[in-house]
Amino acid sequence: MPIEYTNNNDSDNKKLIDLLDQFDSLLTEIITEKAFFKDNYIRDMIHKIWHNQLRETLQKIKNLLSEKEYLAKLEQVGLTGDQLNLKLYIFNNFNPRGAKRKENINRGTEIPAFRHTPSQTPLKIPLTKSSALGILGFFNSLLGSLSIVTPIAESIKEFKDMVHFEIEHGTKP
Repeated sequence: MPIEYTNNNDSDNKKLIDLLDQFDSLLTEIITEKAFFKDNYIRDMIHKIWHNQLRETLQKIKNLLSEKEYLAKLEQVGLTGDQLNLKLYIFNNFNPRGAKRKENINRGTEIPAFRHTPSQTPLKIPLTKSSALGILGFFNSLLGSLSIVTPIAESIKEFKDMVHFEIEHGTKP
């Protein structure tokens, strides 16, 4: 059963945390895909940094977003209300693991809200280089906004940028 979100502040925090969970899952899948990395050393370093350092940082960010004091900052950078709903709608319809669930989206007068069931099994469609780069590009905006809210998000954004560069241009061993 999809989670129903309303347009209140607690819901925005939950939606943002759900989106960060999706980022975690997708980035983990991307960095695990050996075909995206020509140099084994770089792939191993990327994997090590993500699993040993930055996933913990991501969890700290999610914990901070649960605190009411961050709400005003989230509003200032477009991570609440209709702006957040638009980002989530675009993500839902782009995400190759998200099975465009248009039938589950309210098409009333308000902008549709993100609905996600964490227990849904991801589609087993192989990620392509193009879809991986698209996912990383999408999260550039989100991580840029989060780095304004909390500077610790900058390290994740920089890491994501390096993964994007490596997939797009590839360092030769």
